[in-house]
Amino acid sequence: LDDVGTLFQNNMVTAETAVDCGGGALWAETYSTSSNKNVKVTGAIFKGNEAFSGGACLVYGGNSGLYLYDCTFGGENPGDANYARGGSGDGGGGTLYMDKKSYSTMRNCTITGDHAKRYGGSIYAHSNGGNFISEGCTFTGCYSSSGWGGAITSYKGKMSELTVKGSSFIGCHSNTGGAILCRLTEGKLAITDYNDVGCLFQGNYADHATSIYQGGAIQIEGAAKVSEGVSSLRVTIWKARFIGNYAGQGGAIYSKDTGKPDIYIDRCSFDGNYITKKWGPVLATDGLNRFQMNNCTIRNSYTTSTDPDNQTSLRPSWVAIDGLPADGLVTISNTTIIGDVQYSADGSSFTSLPSGNGLVAIWGSQPNYLINNIIVPNTSSVASVIGTGSEKIDLRYNQLGSVANVVQTDSGGNVTGLTASSIGGLNWTNNCWQWNGTIGGSAPAKTTAADVLDRLTALNEEYVSWIASPDDHFDYYGTNRGDGSWWPGAYQPK
Repeated sequence: LDDVGTLFQNNMVTAETAVDCGGGALWAETYSTSSNKNVKVTGAIFKGNEAFSGGACLVYGGNSGLYLYDCTFGGENPGDANYARGGSGDGGGGTLYMDKKSYSTMRNCTITGDHAKRYGGSIYAHSNGGNFISEGCTFTGCYSSSGWGGAITSYKGKMSELTVKGSSFIGCHSNTGGAILCRLTEGKLAITDYNDVGCLFQGNYADHATSIYQGGAIQIEGAAKVSEGVSSLRVTIWKARFIGNYAGQGGAIYSKDTGKPDIYIDRCSFDGNYITKKWGPVLATDGLNRFQMNNCTIRNSYTTSTDPDNQTSLRPSWVAIDGLPADGLVTISNTTIIGDVQYSADGSSFTSLPSGNGLVAIWGSQPNYLINNIIVPNTSSVASVIGTGSEKIDLRYNQLGSVANVVQTDSGGNVTGLTASSIGGLNWTNNCWQWNGTIGGSAPAKTTAADVLDRLTALNEEYVSWIASPDDHFDYYGTNRGDGSWWPGAYQPK
């Protein structure tokens, strides 16, 4: 279907028995088991279509593929939205439903207002062994009214892959996973660029008046618990911006205590994300296997909760990491985190919160390494890094906040490698926060960028092979965070 402008409008499948009654406008399926069979649609317009699953489109069956290029779904008027009305079973996917090892690619599509009652306001990928790819698409105002994944839900798949390239998610919302909910067994979630343009997550939310909903932009979880030290889901997030997303906890990203995923984040920017109830305005984890962040910029995060309990006990700490097995791993490297643990009712004026909070908070007995970061609070009452008692935190070559509050731990906490950290200050220079060269203690002033990669390689070679590239010292903004000879040089754009 290559005729640009083909219109599918107000079509409906009226039956109510899950996947057998989907694809309000288009159903794609093949009965072949020997070769792939594909349907391609270019430049079509889908408005006001409805079904139990797949309000506009459905792709079903092993080796079935649906390619949607330069298509428009929904629109500014409420009646233009495509809708999946299924409120039980496998109902979902206002734009597209996938099942039975099917696969689909959407490229340069615009999706506005599509919604579902249950799973995946726009896309519900419920496909064992299949995969969904979004390339250069824009999802605006998509939502799930009583379920998961305001724009995309990828659920239950074993060896399934969800790949999001250079796509934007703006103002999407659901009960959990405001833009994306990824719940896979032995699968992969990859968020990366497309034609050198990264993904944007802006103004997405997962919130409720009384319940604590999670993952303003993304919620991650394995589909089933696995033995400690074994990951069922590998998540890579590269060159993405997270702006103004919020949730009860995990304002931008939340990892739930199932499946123990590996989460790798590189060259991302987090700005103005917040929580309304519990913890982690930027990121919160209740369970994962390995968490590794590199070359990121984090700023302007806060909580809107007025509950005193939610303003203390590490809950408003920007990056809150918990729930790892004893042989798990946490590394944060080459990253800039500058600001304050703070309260704001509306994001316009801010109040610093009591001492006992940290910009980075870590729970658990797993190895924790902070290497070559700038982590500086605005106020002396807030720690750069804080633990809760039993943590062993290895700090190397960091530029941290005030000497008196570099690291706080409760009784029994351990901090190692502190003498290898550089404790100094930052100046506002050339329109950015830049390290001013002051050093405290007996630490070396600088380390080479190669030293950092060597250290990370010793901890997890797979991770370094993912982040390494000819321009691996550059962050999202194109800032050279290491000139190939000396580190730091990292700074914070205003």
